[in-house]
Amino acid sequence: MVIASCAVYERMIKSQILAIKERKVLSKNLTFAISIMAASFPVLAQQANKAKHMKKTDSPIVATQSQTAEAPFAPIYFDSNTPVSAYLNNRPGKIYRWLEGQISSVPNKPDQFSTAEEKRIYEADIAERMAGVGHIPMIFNCQKKYNSDAQSYEINFRSSSIRNTYDVKTIDAKALNVKNIILGSENMTRDSYMAQNAYGAETRVHKMTADVYSISFPFKDSPTSIIDDGGVPVREKNLPYLIDKKLYRFNIPMQSSDARAKDKHITCMVVFSIAPPYILKYTEHKFPTRDDASEDIFKYHSFYGAIEKIAVFDALDEKIIAEADR
Repeated sequence: MVIASCAVYERMIKSQILAIKERKVLSKNLTFAISIMAASFPVLAQQANKAKHMKKTDSPIVATQSQTAEAPFAPIYFDSNTPVSAYLNNRPGKIYRWLEGQISSVPNKPDQFSTAEEKRIYEADIAERMAGVGHIPMIFNCQKKYNSDAQSYEINFRSSSIRNTYDVKTIDAKALNVKNIILGSENMTRDSYMAQNAYGAETRVHKMTADVYSISFPFKDSPTSIIDDGGVPVREKNLPYLIDKKLYRFNIPMQSSDARAKDKHITCMVVFSIAPPYILKYTEHKFPTRDDASEDIFKYHSFYGAIEKIAVFDALDEKIIAEADR
């Protein structure tokens, strides 16, 4: 019995020794595999080297970065004492998205199930929110031309009618004689394709798409004192709405030497206020014709209100050269 017990005990000892050897081999193989991976990937090599020298009491260090939260955007309102350069961040797209956010943040937007009283309360809440929006200045490039014989600068702001009035549901653009001044654009793309007319003739059509930002306003709510209609008084001109364009024009006396020095710095600014419905969205689609093989698809994002001021200034010294108020 003693001999049998010794034999059993000896087999147990050998089994444990074999298991220890197998674990050592496995550990070596695993270490070798990690070393190969570490050699192949520098990041893993650094981590493996760090883990190798880390004591049991060490704990991994988590790298943290202090992130400064960006302040929410808000437009800079017009103030005669504020330098013009302060308005450079008043970009059309940013202000339009900000204004959309202000409107959408008002709760209880009416739907088809809302009562007249609920709609009235919602509109009053919108009006209260929009009452805090001041006059917004926006800087943009305008048309300019120097007349050397007259020694004067001609500065033009062109406005046009909304052509796709059917896509504007919240106002009667024709009845209000609404005009547009384009402030800028985003996401412009250009493309071309081959098209065929009814007679089988092929031509290449040039296609352009863009998001266009503008200020829409009833013509009477603008600086009409600087309107130039080619010598014809506004009250005597009665063009159909769709083709009726208005030209706001400054003629600024300036010596040739001054004009030559200021030419690259002459810039324009429009200051507008908003009124219900505050913003408009519509699309104008110009189809190609036999005489004009171009297609334009412009998605308009318009502020709606009034033009409070149109101004021309020298960007170098930030002095206003000419201005007109409504």
